[in-house]
Amino acid sequence: MDPGTVAGKRLYLMQMLILPLIPIAAVIAQNSVMLYDMRQILTNAEHLGTQIALTAGVSRLLVAFQRERGEMANYIFSRGNRTDLTMVFDLTDEVIRSTPTAEWHGMFNRDKAFDDHLSRISSKREGLVATAKNVTRSASAALYEMGYYNKMNLFILDKLSQRISETRTSGSWRLLIAYKNLLRAAEHTSISMVFGLHYFGLGALPGRCFSRWARHDALSLSHLQSAKLFSPGLERRLGRFDADNGNLAADIVRW
Repeated sequence: MDPGTVAGKRLYLMQMLILPLIPIAAVIAQNSVMLYDMRQILTNAEHLGTQIALTAGVSRLLVAFQRERGEMANYIFSRGNRTDLTMVFDLTDEVIRSTPTAEWHGMFNRDKAFDDHLSRISSKREGLVATAKNVTRSASAALYEMGYYNKMNLFILDKLSQRISETRTSGSWRLLIAYKNLLRAAEHTSISMVFGLHYFGLGALPGRCFSRWARHDALSLSHLQSAKLFSPGLERRLGRFDADNGNLAADIVRW
């Protein structure tokens, strides 16, 4: 088009007006994409922080139940101290009271099954303490009743797994998976210790109970190995732990 014509002059004027806006528009688009990416990173970080806080908070309850189960087994099978048992009950109750309601709802989504199971803790304690009065005849009943703790902890671990699976944030997610496997390893070790106390306290472990002990012991080692895959630093720490406690473990097995 001839720039000397009226139409050509108008086209030239439009080009002069539009061309300076192109780099400005490009910068605006670039900044918009960067802001969106930063917002996504911030959202993921906040979500990860929430998951870590929930995991840590609910893990305290898991550890409290494991400690209570172990002390209960010691009391029933090894004639443990009732004062120690009462102190453990108080510690568990304190964990339940001190855990914010938001953490419960955030992890369990107002799950009625969890609330019902937790509400029966007092009656379960009374039943287990009663079995200690004649443990030689009610050892199997005591093991069955202690399944209350197993079910509760399994429920907590399943909920933790669900929440962690929703977190997909690079290396941090891998560490959460490693932590989840460590918790499961500790749970299976805790259960196997109950059968160990049964054996050392009563001098016998029925075949079915021995099979369950072997199963939980193997599952504990399996989860430990899985945790190592997701956390290279854990490999070194567990290696030092094995080196420091290898002789103790061998002595226990020989005993």
